[in-house]
Amino acid sequence: MDLILDRKEAGRLMSLAAPILLGSLATTGMAFTDTVMAGRYSSDDLAGLSLATALYLLILLPLLCLMTAVTPVISSHRGAGDPGRIQETMTQLGRAAALTALAAVLLCLAGSTAAGLLDLEPRVVDVARDYTRIIALGIPFAFAFGWIRALTDGLGNTVITMICCTAGLVCNVGLNYVFIYGHLGLPALGGKGCAVATDLVQILMFLLQILLVRRMAAVRAHRLLSPHPHPDPALIMRYFRLAFPLGLAVFFEVGIFSLFSVLASFMGSQAMAANQILFNFMSVVYMLPMSLSHAASIRTGFHLGAGSFRGMELTVGATLITGMILALALGILSYLFRWEIISFYTGDPQVRELLTDAFICVAVYQIGDYCQTAGTGILRGIQDTAVISVASVGVYWLFTVPCGLVLCFTSLLGGPYGFYGLWVALCISLYMLALIYLKRVSTRFRQGFSGMTGSGAGAGS
Repeated sequence: MDLILDRKEAGRLMSLAAPILLGSLATTGMAFTDTVMAGRYSSDDLAGLSLATALYLLILLPLLCLMTAVTPVISSHRGAGDPGRIQETMTQLGRAAALTALAAVLLCLAGSTAAGLLDLEPRVVDVARDYTRIIALGIPFAFAFGWIRALTDGLGNTVITMICCTAGLVCNVGLNYVFIYGHLGLPALGGKGCAVATDLVQILMFLLQILLVRRMAAVRAHRLLSPHPHPDPALIMRYFRLAFPLGLAVFFEVGIFSLFSVLASFMGSQAMAANQILFNFMSVVYMLPMSLSHAASIRTGFHLGAGSFRGMELTVGATLITGMILALALGILSYLFRWEIISFYTGDPQVRELLTDAFICVAVYQIGDYCQTAGTGILRGIQDTAVISVASVGVYWLFTVPCGLVLCFTSLLGGPYGFYGLWVALCISLYMLALIYLKRVSTRFRQGFSGMTGSGAGAGS
């Protein structure tokens, strides 16, 4: 497989990735406004919100991988020019999403009960418990939104999601103001008001999405949202098999970050604050490789359905080369402007000193993160996801955790290095994952793709 930077393919990737990036930043903005507005109401409400949000995301993000996994399948049907298969996929995916949404609701309700058993301040527990119960009501709409997004992204239209998420951010600010602080004759709900606002935003985003999707020519012409009459358990199980490794990988990745936050807490408040700032900064920066990865899965899936082996090669080349260029540039900029970035987050001199050296890790982190994220996107596109869960569990929990503990707390490797050891271990693990994923991509390309259909005419679409 030759890695070639084809300008046209790179342009198509970026045209898909840019709206995904803007939509993701809008979604991040909603979480940011929740945190700021609840924090200004009271610190107890912010603590309860943080606890409930951590539980909610731990449940929701892995389960929403069902839609992420099936998006390239829809793109492959588009590449093959088979709208009938898209219609069938949407119907069976909708049934699978309904089952998954029900499981997510039940898990959230169970989590709300568990929150009541924690030995925390009564107000914190009250907010966390009620927030989780209220937010569970909006979960079906979150899955409905993800279901339609799988269609629009699979059809190569990522602008609709961007529009909906941007509108959601604007509505979220206004609704938070009403429900958190109590306006328009409504009582002040504090942190619980964020959950009410989020539920309403989910509903509004879904309704706006439906309105926009119905205007799409392909949806109208081929009736892509018309229900397929018969359930297909085999097809539904295939989608779950594709999604399970992705969901498991997300679950363990969220778990490793949570564990590292706990470990940092043993090193003092300054180390804990510095660690949290790095995680927050990297979560924002991660939106760029994530967007490129999602775009790569769409383009790779399209070429797979079109039967264009050459098209897939061009997508892989454009994804990896473009990603590495962006990662290198972002790493350099992050290091050069580290003082400005650190000053935005904190004025504490001890935390600033810790972060100054840690930004070397941030710069090195970028390329490994881009490569491993791009690898997952390409593997999703060719519908080969099993290696993702195996590699993430093995690397994160069999290497990163022991290595991080050794570097943090022992002198076996010249330490202890404190919380820097956590980030060194994490950087090494990202490069390991990148090698595993890209090796798997290379192997699949050498083996060929027996499931490819079509003549390859779709490569330029």
